[in-house]
Amino acid sequence: MDRELGIRKTLLGRILEIQVDEVDVSFRIGRANRDHFAALRTIELASFETLRAADAVSGEAAPSSDGELQQYLNAGFLFAAFDEQAIPVGYGGGYIADSYLHIGEIDVHPGWQRRGIGRQIMKALLDEGRARKLQGATLTTDRLAPFNAPFYTSLGFHIVEGDACPERLRAILSTEKAKGLDPLRRVAMMLVFWSLFRLGGDRSSGTLYVFGETDKRLWCQFDLYRPTSRFPPNGGESLHPSGLSDISAPSRRRLSIIRVFPSVSGSGLC
Repeated sequence: MDRELGIRKTLLGRILEIQVDEVDVSFRIGRANRDHFAALRTIELASFETLRAADAVSGEAAPSSDGELQQYLNAGFLFAAFDEQAIPVGYGGGYIADSYLHIGEIDVHPGWQRRGIGRQIMKALLDEGRARKLQGATLTTDRLAPFNAPFYTSLGFHIVEGDACPERLRAILSTEKAKGLDPLRRVAMMLVFWSLFRLGGDRSSGTLYVFGETDKRLWCQFDLYRPTSRFPPNGGESLHPSGLSDISAPSRRRLSIIRVFPSVSGSGLC
């Protein structure tokens, strides 16, 4: 595999440290167009067999239609990984729904898997979603295959079920069930780019909780009588990888209240 060396210099006291990173340059991520549709379907059909081997799918493979690919293209969310001959070897597509990027498809040809291509395609999609100030991203996937739900979890997605699952995602899961996919294995997942917050707590214990209004998650827990906080609370879900740095300015102002513990404890929020 061809590789390119990237060199980064860091001055540590009087010592000049040179760190050499290996960068895979055998592929590049770029936007796909209508001329690539046939190649993208070929990738889907080939990657279907990887899913079949993991018991994530069964039956006859059915690649995305021209209409579905055109929807991704029209929305501006059709990205592909291209080899050195500019032939697509992986792709991802999505569209905007309810202020979220919904990722409808992501596949990497088996001959190009395990090179970080899927992660790079996802990064391109998510970066585009953030650049457009979308609220987050959603998708449906297999719960058990390591390159499905566990992979998306590593990118910051979390499973949404029950009342926390939006109606549109429940509808997609129902459609997948009608197509023969195992409903016990299919899950909806969500990644929130930013979230408004509300405060709640227990005055007697002096504990303050911060809940996401958007994703309905408990993001963090504060002890009002000590200048400490815990992430995650009580060993629960970890804090969203984007942390509190990606939230909107109004939310940052709201969260600044909880840093002044005496004011909070007498504010009626607890």
